[in-house]
Amino acid sequence: MEKIVKIATQWPKLVFAVLLLISAGAVLQLDKLTVDTSASVLMLADDPDKAFYQTLQETFGSDNTAIVYVEDKALFSRKKLQLLQSVTTQLAAIEGVEKVTSLFTLENVQTADTRLQAPLLIESIPETDAALESLRRTALNSPFARNILSSDGTATALYIHFRHALVGTAIDAHLVEAIEQAIAPLIREVVTFAPDDNTFERAFQIGAPYQRHLLATTLSSDLTLFIVLTLVVVLLCLGVYLKSPGSLLVLVVTAALSGLWSLACMALLKLPVTLLTALLPVLLIALGSLPGIRLLDHYRSSLREGQTPQAALWSMVDKLSPAFFLTFACSWLAVLSLRLNDILVLQQFATAASLALLFSFIITLILLPLYLSTFGHRLTPQPVSGHTAEPDPDRVTGSGLFGRAADALIQAMPTNKMTVPLLAIVLAVVLGAGMVAIKSNNDPADFLSRSALLQSRNHLVTERLHGMQTFTIVFSSEQDGAFKDPALLNEIQKVQDFIQQLKLFDTSLAVTDLLSHLQREAGGGDMPYYGFSGTAGPAPNYLPALWDSTAIKPFVSADYKQAIVRVWHHYTTSQDLQQALTGLQAYTDSLDKRLEVRFSGADILLAAAADSLLNGQVKSLAALMLAMFVLISLLFLKFKAGLIALLPNLAALAILFGVMGYLAIPFTVLTAPITVISLAIGLGYTLRLMLRQNEEIRTSAQDKQDIKRTLRTEITPILTSATLLILGFGVLLVADIKPIAQSGGLAVLILLTMLLANVYITPLLLSSMRFVTLWGMVTVNVSREIIDNCDLFKNMHTWQIKQIILLSQVQHIKAGTVFIQQGEVGHEMYVILAGTARVETVSTDGSRQLIITLHEGQVIGEVALVSQAERTADVVAETDLQVLVLEWKALERLGSFLPMISARLFLNIANIIGKRLADELSQQR
Repeated sequence: MEKIVKIATQWPKLVFAVLLLISAGAVLQLDKLTVDTSASVLMLADDPDKAFYQTLQETFGSDNTAIVYVEDKALFSRKKLQLLQSVTTQLAAIEGVEKVTSLFTLENVQTADTRLQAPLLIESIPETDAALESLRRTALNSPFARNILSSDGTATALYIHFRHALVGTAIDAHLVEAIEQAIAPLIREVVTFAPDDNTFERAFQIGAPYQRHLLATTLSSDLTLFIVLTLVVVLLCLGVYLKSPGSLLVLVVTAALSGLWSLACMALLKLPVTLLTALLPVLLIALGSLPGIRLLDHYRSSLREGQTPQAALWSMVDKLSPAFFLTFACSWLAVLSLRLNDILVLQQFATAASLALLFSFIITLILLPLYLSTFGHRLTPQPVSGHTAEPDPDRVTGSGLFGRAADALIQAMPTNKMTVPLLAIVLAVVLGAGMVAIKSNNDPADFLSRSALLQSRNHLVTERLHGMQTFTIVFSSEQDGAFKDPALLNEIQKVQDFIQQLKLFDTSLAVTDLLSHLQREAGGGDMPYYGFSGTAGPAPNYLPALWDSTAIKPFVSADYKQAIVRVWHHYTTSQDLQQALTGLQAYTDSLDKRLEVRFSGADILLAAAADSLLNGQVKSLAALMLAMFVLISLLFLKFKAGLIALLPNLAALAILFGVMGYLAIPFTVLTAPITVISLAIGLGYTLRLMLRQNEEIRTSAQDKQDIKRTLRTEITPILTSATLLILGFGVLLVADIKPIAQSGGLAVLILLTMLLANVYITPLLLSSMRFVTLWGMVTVNVSREIIDNCDLFKNMHTWQIKQIILLSQVQHIKAGTVFIQQGEVGHEMYVILAGTARVETVSTDGSRQLIITLHEGQVIGEVALVSQAERTADVVAETDLQVLVLEWKALERLGSFLPMISARLFLNIANIIGKRLADELSQQR
């Protein structure tokens, strides 16, 4: 970190030029960005069933379809049928359309003697009313009109089948526009509703391209809104807190450059813009600003303490390097853990977000020091009256709105220390119990449930025709010509009968419907004959002719080893579909063992991905918690530290998941990043408190007040960053895409819970613990003179000496300072860690006599440690000194934290005092 800052401050023009050059190159890549709102990104990345699904579409046709719904009471009038025929022709002419299924393309399979005939249902539009009525009855009796014609014959659907590969934002927009142009002249004006033979009462499009296009346009408008609102939130929060337009501008520019670079990398890596991209503005503008806020806060504090701008800059770099890196590491590991999820869109987001946070980290390290080195002197605050007085540990540092709010938060702390932990345990248990009811949902059909227009169209089509969702039951057999065998065809009929009995799905269609139709026709059209038996009845006599007909191609493969049943349903959540499939799966398992039965389709693949969502989330959270547990345990050299950091944040997670269960909020692809990122933020707050406490231990002698001082110092910046994040994620609540809005609400809940947990629970846990950091163990300097010759540290290892120093108060004393005065009553013992000091006596006439010069490792004032006697001489710092300060209460606390090391330390103190007494006795003799 220090090297990067030195480069930025020594060559500012060069660094600025490099940033501009990289940014200019990034802008050139933006036109390569693509938007992907298709269902494929929500599926498992390596799902073997995906290849089977693609093969199925090549065999039986693509399910990439649009639907034009048409409704009119006079649908089977000559004029309306002519309009419908015209629309069918226009839709079929759209580029990329494979075929259009409508009343004008359906075959009316009939039998004549032993021959099979399959003329079109409407070869020509009848002219008489009687013929039109006959056509209506024929259409209503056709099994293949079941999914495109309402039961009363007043509503129909035109299915527009596109090539499977015909997917993309621009392509969807083109197809939607082309369909709109085809049907626009046929839509009756709502303001009049006047009868009109040239229009339909209702006509609109719906289906996959329309839904993808609506999702893409909604996502685009939401993203724009998020960026604007998040910027407003940042400007307001940081403006109130920093009161510095320049600092605010640096943070905003950092977020903008980070976003630009990450989008450029997405384009280069061919990562599309997806639903999860909606989180990037919040991540970069709100979360990405947090390290900068922390650095600026320390810089301003250093200025307030009287340091020069240059000294404040390097103090910021020196003291906050570990905290800055760890804050970044928490967030970066959080988003990276999403790579453990099997769903493609989460893997893509993990890559994009980790790059974005990395860029934010690097740019903050460059831009902020560069700004402070140039304009930092302008941030010098006015002196605060009385700021040198001993601060009240029960009140916070800082002023303004956030300072007053932080103070109110502290003052609201209950006097009984066990109140909050007990309340947290009760809430975590009671609310956490609701997590067993969490459902997962990965179906894009539910994502736009806030769109009134889309929902009204879906509802109408479902009510008049069938559900908008489909899946396919695939029957396979190794037997040659398997599905020429009536016995195996009968198994398909059994499944359809079972589906009808379940009443969990809307309708189904298979080759057996054609056979049933033929059987009924052969029986004179009487309904009792309806239903294919497979072994009896007239239908099998026509099977040889049927196999040569094109009518069966949508349902039976060319080699007759595969047959399908298409099922329409109305479920818009993956878990509801899975539950409905449970009974059907059990039934198909009992069929003829010559058959292999599988479910396929986009909905099936999405449901499988939904099942993996919770498993993937468990893996991501477990990996993050394990990584942070190991990291924090190593950093503080104790497993307890890792546990303390996790406990309050895990309680907040339990509350979040419980609330989701109780409120029936499903787990989606957007919930996954919210939970891991929020956990990382909470761990970041805990780490800040732990690191600050470690610093307070070394710089103050107040017994049992270090955690209060820690909270007093850190609460304002923590509250500021939490407010920024809560409001930043809160802007997602205005989203028109349901999972994005839900994720915003969940983020607000968990961030607020984690803030309260770290204000009220973490300090309580830390109050009984003291930790040294690995960073401190590495950086603290203990000379060989101290290790070898200091009586206090006799027979101790270097790492034991370092632990004592890191858990004790260390003072820095300037040359010429008298830090022990003759005649005063003291209770501290000092050990010189660096520098030299003089011991002098002061006579009554004011003259001074040098007794001894003390060097590194020598002990001063050991008698005062056990008896509050008057000091017998002055001790003056001859050079700048660094001294270890030990007093009895501190030693008692040290004994509770490091009992083995303290036992040796107490023995050495006893030896020092014993030797001192022996020397004095020998002198008296």
